[in-house]
Amino acid sequence: MTANPHGREGVLFVCLGNICRSPLAKALFIQHAAARGVLDRFDIDSCGTGDWHVGGPADRRSVAVAARNSTPMEHVARQIDPASDFERFEHIIAMDEANVAALIALGAPEQRVRLLGSFDPARADHPPRRQEVPDPYHGTDGDFDAVYAMTNAACEGLLDALAAQRRPNRARSGFTLIELLVVIAIIALLVGILVPALSAARQAARSVACAGRLQQLGVALTGYTTDFPDQLPQLRVPVAPGVTANIGSLFGGKKGTLAFYGIDQYGAERRPLNRYLSIAGSQPDTDAGTVEVEAFRSPADVGGDIPFIGRFNSLYDALGSSYTLNDHTLDGESAWTLIPPQGGKVPPLATPTKTWVLGPHPIYNYQSGGDRNIRWYGVKKGGSTRANLLMMDMHVGGLFDVPVGIVNTTPDYTFLPSPGWSTGN
Repeated sequence: MTANPHGREGVLFVCLGNICRSPLAKALFIQHAAARGVLDRFDIDSCGTGDWHVGGPADRRSVAVAARNSTPMEHVARQIDPASDFERFEHIIAMDEANVAALIALGAPEQRVRLLGSFDPARADHPPRRQEVPDPYHGTDGDFDAVYAMTNAACEGLLDALAAQRRPNRARSGFTLIELLVVIAIIALLVGILVPALSAARQAARSVACAGRLQQLGVALTGYTTDFPDQLPQLRVPVAPGVTANIGSLFGGKKGTLAFYGIDQYGAERRPLNRYLSIAGSQPDTDAGTVEVEAFRSPADVGGDIPFIGRFNSLYDALGSSYTLNDHTLDGESAWTLIPPQGGKVPPLATPTKTWVLGPHPIYNYQSGGDRNIRWYGVKKGGSTRANLLMMDMHVGGLFDVPVGIVNTTPDYTFLPSPGWSTGN
């Protein structure tokens, strides 16, 4: 690890959006370190894994609970910068397991990532799930009070742990040639054992980070449906002289590279779900260049085949989004589901908890009985792929098996608004 540029011990607090939990943790840690007279020992900051609040203030409820408890807090939200943050900070302190998975997927050294709650003496021996600091964003003022209390206890515990640490002895002793050869042999053996396990762990971490993106998009989708009741994001564009059509790929994201159906023309400005996300640097779609919309990029996106066009290494780059709406079944584009061809409201749903609304492109891997080679989360026995899915009740589930063939309903999810659905309904 490169030395901290400030010559101090780096402590970074990380949550999802950097407006509720991690700003409170930073403020409390600063307050306790100052009270103990050790503040100048630390380089302290906070950030979020997501980018939709970048440049904004802390949540007003976090500010209020800090003020009620006489904890000074000044804050401007930012997103994590893996290139510099993982070098600068020795201690990367996450609020929950989803944050941990997202950090590891971004390349954070696993041995430097810890849950904040693991430093709370009252929860130190609990399993990780019970050491989380829950996200109060959708909660009440009482939830923010509870988060303040558990964050306060954990920050004191963290400071105790860091104070008890001793700097390692840097004196080096020599090795004989035999000792070096033994060490090299042991390292080679460990590499052979650990590399496959680490690969599987990173794939799992990318899957969890992808689910986090779906949760973020679910919040935006909730905002959209509040303004447009019972409708999903839809955009009609010219597809032939005098003919317009809804293009499902344009529901949100950036400009893609494909030069048809407006994919390379409609981007951050005009894709309808984007306005419910905070997009830094937005510009008119008519301007040159592309505004990235990271909320629509899955960390697992390694591309796939687009019929009659070819292979792409990133569907986020090709289409503008790693995610897709449930607007047709696996039978084909004309077999519509949640968005009528003429536009309008979602049809009545039999099971909103199982009807998926948003998911990564592997969900359509076997459309029309084909195979688009979109396998971002590995291959199951029998050739099936897998996908995380956001359901119509706004909960995220996964990883679900996506079986080979045209299978529109499984025990876990369905494309269909109701059993026996047909586009003639």
